[in-house]
Amino acid sequence: MKNNSCAICKYSKFDQISSRVRDSIKHKILKCKKCGHVQLYPVPTPSEDKKFYDKDMQNKNINFYGSIEDHRRKDIHDTIRRVNLVVKFTPKNGRILEIGCWSWILCGDDA
Repeated sequence: MKNNSCAICKYSKFDQISSRVRDSIKHKILKCKKCGHVQLYPVPTPSEDKKFYDKDMQNKNINFYGSIEDHRRKDIHDTIRRVNLVVKFTPKNGRILEIGCWSWILCGDDA
C-alpha cells in the first residue's frame, strides 16, 4: 500500500482530522474523502510499528507513579480529545454505555 492512499479503498484524497498524534510528532490523522476511513499519515511501516509497540508506552503509563494531579496533568489533553469525540458523535438527548476506563485515575472514586 502506498503511504498516500487509503488503506481501505486506495483513494488518495483526505481531510485532515488532526495535525498531531499524542505518541508521535511526525504523524497526522487523515480521513478518506471517498470511504471515510480514518488513518495515520504517513502510514507506519511494519518495522516502525514494531519499534513503537516494543516501547510498550501504554504499560509504562499504567505504571506511572505520582500524585492524582500528576496523572491528570499528564493525561488532560488525551482526556479532552476523547470527550470531544464522544460529544461530536452523541445526539443531544442520546445515551452512552461506557464499558471500562483506560485511565482509572481520571475516573475518580465515584466512577
